This record gives sequence, structure tokens and C-alpha cells, in this order.
Amino acid sequence: MRRREYTLLAILAAALAWQCLLPGFIGLANNGDFGKMAGQLCIGGADNGADNFLFFVSDYLRDPRFCWDSEMRSSEFWFAKLASGLAKTFGDPVRFDIRWIGALHALGFFAAFVPWVLLIRPFEGWRWFLAAAVITFALTDVSIISYANTFYTDTPALIGAIAAVALGALLLRDGFRGGILAWFTLACFLVVTSKPSHAPAGLIPVVWLLWRRSWTSAAAALIILAGTIWAIAMTPPWYKNNNFFTVIFFKLLPESPSQAADAQELQIEPAEMKYLGMHAFMPGSPVENPVWVKHWQERVTTSRLLRFYLHHPVSVLRSFRHDINQETWQRRPVNLSNFQRFRGRQAGAKTSAFGWWSAIRTALFRVWSAHIVLWYIAAAVLGIWRRNWVLPTVLLAGALEFSAASLTDAAETYRHLLLFQIYTDLSILIAWVMLALPKHQTV
Repeated sequence: MRRREYTLLAILAAALAWQCLLPGFIGLANNGDFGKMAGQLCIGGADNGADNFLFFVSDYLRDPRFCWDSEMRSSEFWFAKLASGLAKTFGDPVRFDIRWIGALHALGFFAAFVPWVLLIRPFEGWRWFLAAAVITFALTDVSIISYANTFYTDTPALIGAIAAVALGALLLRDGFRGGILAWFTLACFLVVTSKPSHAPAGLIPVVWLLWRRSWTSAAAALIILAGTIWAIAMTPPWYKNNNFFTVIFFKLLPESPSQAADAQELQIEPAEMKYLGMHAFMPGSPVENPVWVKHWQERVTTSRLLRFYLHHPVSVLRSFRHDINQETWQRRPVNLSNFQRFRGRQAGAKTSAFGWWSAIRTALFRVWSAHIVLWYIAAAVLGIWRRNWVLPTVLLAGALEFSAASLTDAAETYRHLLLFQIYTDLSILIAWVMLALPKHQTV
């Protein structure tokens, strides 16, 4: 590496340390999901959940009362378990500082940034400095890095997606070298095993690697495919129950012009229509009733919901339009604070530091949300015209993430669109790199 590349890496590392570790560090408030991972390690907030949604909490305790096996299996658990072990060995065996896991996540983000530095190596002069600046602002944005000091299962997906896109471009540019291919496989594996909704996008690199028709790429494809199947197969029933209940009663039926007919097709019983407008976590929701849940699981299945969408494309388009207009602008959830309570900020307050990129993206959605449709079409045409398949592939991953969030979730769609937002960011970076390079060079 040249001096300028080491300097860029030092700047990226400093941005990570500033946000994740140094005094004044930030994170993201717990929306109630932290227990899915931390509970398996008997770790819970010292606030006993009092600051959920309101403030970022950095102090945690080990106590049997926090023990809970959510049955959620995620690559995030590997970060959490290693952080817990390190904290026990080198820190307080009772208290757990969130920065232990924040440091591991930060290392993961740093490893994901390195391929982007390698990708812009052919640039010279002002082009390199401009590319370095754009990459720094985009990839160290607080909307991404605030997830480091959390137990959210999206964090390994963020790390893996950022790395995988640049590594895929390097594989095409420099050839399928063993080290880069192994790195790419690990990055994809982190994404698909992070949570069930991110698993389907794993089929994209699987098909691409199998198309290469080599033993090494086939082995990589099988590893990613195994992770995809595992993530989907290990989805706990309660997770699907909550999601399906929410999407049907909170989104699909309330917005349907023919509620009775749609409810009948989905096998919703007349007595259950009283749940219209409710999501699974509201008081009065029946998802905690085991008798009702058993009957629900027999009627409302993944295949039934998919068939409904296939038979009602207008419902799909209606859901997409709603989420583009109402959800995509909330890239940084309005109710999840970056600050701890003692900082004296209002509940839900967010930092503006390192937030320029997400502020611009949010402003675009507020002014004209439909721009994202035009971007996806124009960028796909650009990639095909330049015969660069990295860009269309990233756009396809983004479209799959958007579809999964829009069609299987309704309570916090804005937060579950995070990977869609990141793939869109990465498509912008790839498109810029592709256009800035001389025509005889490829990404």
C-alpha cells in the first residue's frame, strides 16, 4: 500500500474510534430487540429496560433474571459471545460495558472498509482524493456506525454487505484469488446468517459463484447457501407469528379496499377482524395465547402469504408505494436516541456528528421519494451498458431487501429497510467509481 492509502485507513479508524470508543461515544437505543442476543448470555441493561426507545444505554449487568433463549440464531451472537468472554477475562465479571462489543463491531467495520481502499487504488490525483472523501463520508456515517454499540442483529449484515460489494468488484477486476474469495465468502456468510429477512439475498452470490464453474467458487457458493438455508430453517415460530400477524392486521387488511374477501383468502376468521389496526406488540394482541397461536400457525403460513401476494400484485404495489413515501425517509429512526440519559438531551435525540451523508439521503426522500425508483432503473441501465455486473447485482440485493421488509413487516419497516438503504449507498459508490475510471479499466 502507498502512504495515501495508509492515511485513509487511519482516518477511517479514527472515525470509528471517535464514535464507538472514545469519551462522548454514541450508540443506538434498544427497541426491545437486544434481549434476543444478550439474553442468551444472561446480560441485560442496568436500567432494566426503562430507557428502551428513549436513550442509548451503555451499562449492562450479568444476572440470571436476564437469561432468555429467544431461539433466534444469528451471526451477531458470535460477536456478543466473544465480547462477553473478553469482558469477563479482562474486565468486570459482573458489569458489561457495551463498548466491548462495540470494539469488535468496529474491527469488523474497519475490515469491511479495507476492500474499498483497495478498489480505488487505480485512481490518480483529484479523482482518488474525491473517491476517498466520498467513501469516508458514506461508510462512517452515524446511521451505520451507531449500530456498533448495540446488540442488533443487523450489525453483522451491515459489516458483511459493505465488505462483500467491494470484494465482489475486486474479484471481477483482479481475478478470483483465494484470499479475496475467502474474504468475500465470509462477508456474505455474515449477511445471510444475521437474520432471516437478510437470508434470501444470499442466493445472488450463490448463483454468481456457481456461474464461474470452478471448484473454489463452487465451494464458496455452497458455504453461503448453507448459511442461507440455516438462517431460514432456524427462524423461531414466534418470530414468524409476530411478523405475519403484524403485516396482515396492521398493514394489509387496513389498506385493502376489499377487506372481507382478502381476509377470507388469508383464512382470517370473522371474529379476528377485531384485531384490525393492531400489531403483535400492542396490548390485547393474541400472540401470547398458545391456543390461538397453534390455530393461527395451521392457517397462516409463509406459502399462503406468498400466494396471496402473487394473486394480488396491486396489494404489493400499494405496500411498496406506502413504504417508499412514508418509511424510507426514516433512515435514522426518529424514536431511537444516540445519547445516554445523563447527557441531558431529550428522549430520542440524535447526534448530527458524522451525519452529513444520511442527512442528504433523508432530505432527498423527504423532497421527492420517487427519485429512488428512477435511480434503480438508471443505475441498472448504466451497469448493463458498461457491462459491469457488480452494479446491477447490488441493485438486485437492495430490491430484495426492500421487498422483504415491505411485505413481511409493518411495525418498524423504516428500521428494517436499513439494508436496502446501505445497498443503495453502495450502488452509488460503485456507480461513481465505475464512471470515474478510464474506459479501458473496470471496477
